[in-house]
Amino acid sequence: MTDEEFLQRFEAAELADFRHADHVRAAWAYVERDGPDRALTSMLEGIQRFANAKGEPSKFHYTLTRAWVALIVDARARYPDARTAPALMAACPLLMDAHAIERFYSAATLGSDRARASWIEPDRSPVTAAKAVGTGGSPVSGSTVIPDPFDRFARAVEHAQSKGVDTAPAALGTADARGRPSVRMVLLRGADPRGFVFHTNYNSRKARDLTENAHAALCLHWPTLEEQIRIEGSVVRLPADESDAYFAGRPRESQLGAWASEQSAVLPDRSVLEERVRSVEAEFDGRAVPRPPFWGGFRIVPDRIEFWYGGTARLHDRIVYLREGAGWRTERLFP
Repeated sequence: MTDEEFLQRFEAAELADFRHADHVRAAWAYVERDGPDRALTSMLEGIQRFANAKGEPSKFHYTLTRAWVALIVDARARYPDARTAPALMAACPLLMDAHAIERFYSAATLGSDRARASWIEPDRSPVTAAKAVGTGGSPVSGSTVIPDPFDRFARAVEHAQSKGVDTAPAALGTADARGRPSVRMVLLRGADPRGFVFHTNYNSRKARDLTENAHAALCLHWPTLEEQIRIEGSVVRLPADESDAYFAGRPRESQLGAWASEQSAVLPDRSVLEERVRSVEAEFDGRAVPRPPFWGGFRIVPDRIEFWYGGTARLHDRIVYLREGAGWRTERLFP
């Protein structure tokens, strides 16, 4: 049975049940058919149709489904020679573990009503999927040969987190239409073969810069490990459903703050902001806080990623990945 035939049987509820291997295969087939950006929505709609047709309680779980799609997207990019779902599962054993997502989430988080209805950020290591199985957080050096930059990034993050490093903060550099640069710290909230994600007010200075000049650079610096990662590329806005999903998982206080703040605008007095917060609290009292239309995510689609490893006598290791078509070329740079 081909992947397309599998999808047809799944959406017609002709499968006897929807087990773990079916879940993986459906996610693969949707990514193949609809592309990574549309696959999540297609998957959720398919699960809902299957449950409705079977007359069963919905098996819909937003966080689990999105995390599984992220794993499939990463694994698919990492193993391009695996051209079917069974081949991909054989190449990436992590996908055969029905409890793989529990590597990234506590049982309490996954069991919450909020996780079932919307995206919840991982409360363990981030879901940057197809990490090589069994790396165990081991360090990666300039001498380590890794063809895929996202694999190297995932391993670097895993190792840094095992050493207690907060890997979310990153310096974001932008430039306006006249080329005048500015830089600030942001929190990296997603990393997969599609790119690197952060969120902001779309009226902020950085968002205005990116609207005028859709190119940016990120730098993650972990001084205790003597490592940094530099990312450069073009920038696109996240699809609304991805921004909605991320916003729904934020603490309520942060959601209210997003509505109250005109980020980067002149604030005549602190009391103005505090009054706005009180007003927003009253407006949304007793109900969910929706994402403001002026707030959402950006994705940096990299064409250059450099990994820097500190060396003695300033003889550092610098490994750079340069995008070439659908693949990457690696070079070593003088320190």
